[in-house]
Parts: sequence; C-alpha cells; structure tokens
Amino acid sequence: MVPPTNVIRQGWRVLESSEGRYWATRERPFSLAAEKAGAFRTVDANTRDELAGLIATQENIAAKVDAAASVALEELGVVITREERRLAVLRDTHPGWRIVYLPEITASWWAVRAKLTPAQRDAGVVPSLARRSGEELAAALALQDEIVHSIP
Repeated sequence: MVPPTNVIRQGWRVLESSEGRYWATRERPFSLAAEKAGAFRTVDANTRDELAGLIATQENIAAKVDAAASVALEELGVVITREERRLAVLRDTHPGWRIVYLPEITASWWAVRAKLTPAQRDAGVVPSLARRSGEELAAALALQDEIVHSIP
C-alpha cells in the first residue's frame, strides 16, 4: 500500500494500492443495525469515482436504517442511550476485547484483551485500554487492530 491519498469523503480513510486499486475504511463503525442491513465499513474499487460511489452507498444504507430503527424504538417506548449504542457497536466491532462502560469513573470506557501472543506484545499491542469517551476508545481500538493486522 502507498500512503493515504486525499479525502474522498470526511470520516473515511482512503488508500491506493501499489497496483492502483483504491480502498476506503470508515473511521467510525456503523451502527449494528446498519451493518446487518449491508453497510460495509471497508470498500474497494478500481477508480476513485467508483470508490466515492461505494462510500456514498454505505452512508445511505446506514442513514436509512438508523432513521427507521430510531422511529421503531421510539414507537415502542424504548430509549437507548448514546452510550449503550456505542457499547454495542464496539463489542460487535472488536470481539477480541471485553469492553465495559463505567460512567461513575473518569476513564469510563475500558477494553481488556484476553490473551496476547509474544508477537502482538512485541509489536505494541496492549492488554488493556481506558479512555474518557466511547469515541476515544473506538479510535484506540482501531489503532490496536491496525497493529495486529500488520503482524506477519
């Protein structure tokens, strides 16, 4: 892979392979409902225009599903907090981590990894993370995933 190219859409990281193929990964996970409806967090294409179209499609799927889910839950009288949604998405996106939300403490978002291999430890993967917000934890977990995926 070559270094990231300019932005096609805010919130997505775009890379161009050494063979000229384009890849994009959404910086933040979609909701669980959007993912189950077919919104992909990572897409690839032969051209930048095709990639931009695929990104727009993923965002449209997510927007429609999230709007419908919100209305349905409201009609049922179910209130799901932003933190509960974030926790569900984080757990679904990072199954190798045990993730908890403890609002009564300052660093209220925690993730603990069950086992680390020596190669993971040497590469910089950490056994636990604590952050002040779900967004900060999501970013830290994404970084840990990048490290894990870079290990030969």
